[in-house]
Amino acid sequence: MNDPKSTPEARPSLVWLLVTTSVLIAGLTPLPTGWASSVRETLQSNSPDRATAAGGYYEGLIAGSSASDRGAQTPLERCLIGNPIGHNRSQVKEVTRELKDDFLQFDLKPNYESRFFGQPFATSSEGLHDREYDLDKPANVYRIILLGSSIDMGWGVATPDTYENLLEDWLNAEAGRRGISRRFEVLNFAVPAYGPVQRYEVFHRKALAYHPDFVLFSSTMIDPRLVEIHLGGLIKNKVDLKYDFFKQAVSAAGIDIDREQASGWANLNHQAAFKAKVKQNHWTFADAVLQTLAADCRSLGLPIACLLVPRASRDDASDARALTVARQNGISARHAIPFIDLSATFDALGASTVEIAPGDDHPNALGHRLLFEKLEQALLANPELSRELFPNER
Repeated sequence: MNDPKSTPEARPSLVWLLVTTSVLIAGLTPLPTGWASSVRETLQSNSPDRATAAGGYYEGLIAGSSASDRGAQTPLERCLIGNPIGHNRSQVKEVTRELKDDFLQFDLKPNYESRFFGQPFATSSEGLHDREYDLDKPANVYRIILLGSSIDMGWGVATPDTYENLLEDWLNAEAGRRGISRRFEVLNFAVPAYGPVQRYEVFHRKALAYHPDFVLFSSTMIDPRLVEIHLGGLIKNKVDLKYDFFKQAVSAAGIDIDREQASGWANLNHQAAFKAKVKQNHWTFADAVLQTLAADCRSLGLPIACLLVPRASRDDASDARALTVARQNGISARHAIPFIDLSATFDALGASTVEIAPGDDHPNALGHRLLFEKLEQALLANPELSRELFPNER
């Protein structure tokens, strides 16, 4: 007969028992340096639904979730790390403005200043977490636009420390080193919780007005959740899906928008069937967005590259992300878009080293520097992209 303690189902319980015992004796026994970080990473790797928790604080922003912020956490997690989901949800609502009748559903407030995680957080007059840029592009300036979500925006990271601004600084220094007179501006259009279709909308509605020369389209491993939250908000608020490619992808996923809207549902947490359809068909949405964006960029003569950025989490470790990386790479290749895979950036480090706070897996300033360094290496290693950025070397 098998020992029940050795079954796969029993192993998580044993882990929790051991960790709980360690917590209970913490006040009696001296603990080695780094113990708290080790326990936190154990929690992250064994928690039953970290992917749900990763996007949990966005859900109330757009989809009207009334579920408890603590629902995705175990009692032990709450004891050790508090309630980062609820904390971040309040901050997301503070820095964004609701647009219920709009396709975007929300965006960043312009001219906003505060402090998050001990770091200054500010937005420009145009509502970008970035430096101030004129709408009219100065002469001899090469503009790059970044389309992404919270990691790319730099949640909890000061503006000069985001990988996007580190990229701008390096591009200008490298151009000077090579004797190229071109100057670079990298504009950060990323917004927390923006899914792929919202990034596409921002490209047309906001970014093109700045006369870009190059497009960086960023993806993450939680994009399926972000599609779900965006589409759920559009259904709840009865907003038209706007784009034919989006409507076709929704139909292909077996989602009847008229029926969903007629049902009058108001809480995304209670829509298990809807969420399952979005998750199962995520690659249909991802493919449709990149196909359409690539075609638009070609018609405008704009080069484009696709990034894949990781969270500071074991959920994005190599064994967990392999399928996502392969599928994203395949979609990019099918639409002739250079693919820059940054997903291995944090593999050699513990999550606690590069997360902005316990239980929050957005990369901190160190994480952004590491992302920038990987991106720099990738741009230089790709002959097509390197020539595009640094032509006419002396």
